[in-house]
Amino acid sequence: MKILFLASNFISKNHTVSHELVLGSLIRECSNFCDVFLATTHTPDIKKKKYSYFDYLGDFSHYLKKRKQIFNMEYRFEKERELEDVLKIKEMDYVILFWDTYFDLLNFQNKKKVITYSAKPRFSNAKSKLKSQKFFFLNIKNILNFLNILLLEKMHYSRYKKFYRNFNICNIDSLIAQKNGVKCRYLNNTWPNFFSKNIFSQRKKIKRKYVNVLVNIGNINSTGNQIGIKYFFDNILPFLKKDIKQKKIKVIFCGSGDLFSKYTKDQLKYIEIKGFVKDLDAEIKESDIFLLCNNVGYHYGGYTRVAYFMSSGAPLIAHKNLSKSMPELRHNYNCMLSENKFDMYKYLKELIENKRLRNEISANALRTYSEIYAPKIVIKKLLNE
Repeated sequence: MKILFLASNFISKNHTVSHELVLGSLIRECSNFCDVFLATTHTPDIKKKKYSYFDYLGDFSHYLKKRKQIFNMEYRFEKERELEDVLKIKEMDYVILFWDTYFDLLNFQNKKKVITYSAKPRFSNAKSKLKSQKFFFLNIKNILNFLNILLLEKMHYSRYKKFYRNFNICNIDSLIAQKNGVKCRYLNNTWPNFFSKNIFSQRKKIKRKYVNVLVNIGNINSTGNQIGIKYFFDNILPFLKKDIKQKKIKVIFCGSGDLFSKYTKDQLKYIEIKGFVKDLDAEIKESDIFLLCNNVGYHYGGYTRVAYFMSSGAPLIAHKNLSKSMPELRHNYNCMLSENKFDMYKYLKELIENKRLRNEISANALRTYSEIYAPKIVIKKLLNE
């Protein structure tokens, strides 16, 4: 079987670029039973090459041309039939459109070969942010922007209706696609396992004075992280100050970006800011509890870090909104899901003080990773193997 992945970016082993790492893990798993090919639209510096487990056909951003219209109508592909020949579409059994690739704008001759494994549509964040603003419709610029988004949305779903199979890594987005007439199913995100099978025994050997609570990884300025960090400082940190002063816990922030210009010295003195961490696996292994507040507001989505956390054998606390995007998350089984700030602190306190509960949630989280999130599971579901 021959499989062609069409993506925006090239693969990577670097944790900081999640979509490149996920893409690489799926290609590697797929290569165990298929001949795999990859083409991109945002990596012109990477040359065409045959790698040990896949064939890179090259970057095709030069085929993309901006549409010259009043509204932002994204791009179009020039010389589409020529492009399909270079991509060897006719030779492929399936073509997989990965996450938010611009290859979804290509007018495929045989759409019955195309499988989409999508992330958020490109217009989605802009639409959510605009709708979160009170009285946005009183501003003419906002109205025009919203109309533009609705037009892009209509065009997006009309294209996806024609593809063979559609999956989305966020359950909310799969339901929205269904409401727009697209046959789309939820297929959870994935993440390779960087930890050994003996992760629990390894964790037991780590000696530390505190219970380490990891609140953030990734770019501090990203939309979801900004929302989650603000919620933590405004709603959770006030409850934790006593525990931090008594040296029961240590609250840790990882990720590039500036916190100092947004929060006071009095707030920041209670947390340890590590910035960009070169060995994130080691940091994850040092963490006892993960706290994820990103889904408390208007911003929704599934996160690769959830699969990452679960593979490491430690418990996650998040807002219940996260389970709307990732329905495999079950409260008091493989994570703790809060209704509000009081619940979130209560569950955090329980996990800090109750090691047995912490171990139980962690074991179920690791089981969930093995049964659902592992790349070999996801690629087989994607290809219906």
